Amino acid sequence: LLATGLACNLTRVFSFMLTSPATTHVFSEVGVVTDMHTVCHAGSWDEVHAITQVQMDCFGRFLDALASRVDPFGQTLLDRSLVYGTSEYGEGYKHGVTEMPVVLAGGAAGGLVSGVHAREEGGNMAKAHVTALRALGLETPSFGFSGSETSEAFDELLA
Repeated sequence: LLATGLACNLTRVFSFMLTSPATTHVFSEVGVVTDMHTVCHAGSWDEVHAITQVQMDCFGRFLDALASRVDPFGQTLLDRSLVYGTSEYGEGYKHGVTEMPVVLAGGAAGGLVSGVHAREEGGNMAKAHVTALRALGLETPSFGFSGSETSEAFDELLA
C-alpha cells in the first residue's frame, strides 16, 4: 500500500513500523515461542537472529516493491526515495544504544551513493540523520542534542 501511495503521489512521507518498541510479539512462524522482548533479554541469540531475519525479509520486500515501480520520468520509486530503516536493538539485552543498526536505502534522487557500508565503532547515530538530511538536499548545520549533537555526515554515502 505504501508503494502505491508513493507511486500515486498521495504521500511523500511515511512511517512504517514492523513491531512496536520492546515488542511482546511472538514470532511462532519461525519456531520462537516466547515474545521478542524476553528472547532478547534472555540472550537467546539464535531466536533473535530468526526474528531479525523475518523483519529484514519484510523490509526487503518493501524495498523490492519500491524498486519495481517506475515513475513517469523513468526512475524507480526506490531510486527517487530515501528510506531510513533502523531497529531499537543495538544491544537490546542490556538497553544499550551503541552499535545501533541503520540502513539508508534508495538513491535520494541522486543524493546517495548505493552499495556503501559505513561503520563507526562507538559512533553517533545522529550522524546517520545528518547524512539522510543532506542527501535530500537539506543542508542542516547539525542534528541531535545533549551530547549526541553532530554536524558530521558519512560523506562516503553522499553523491
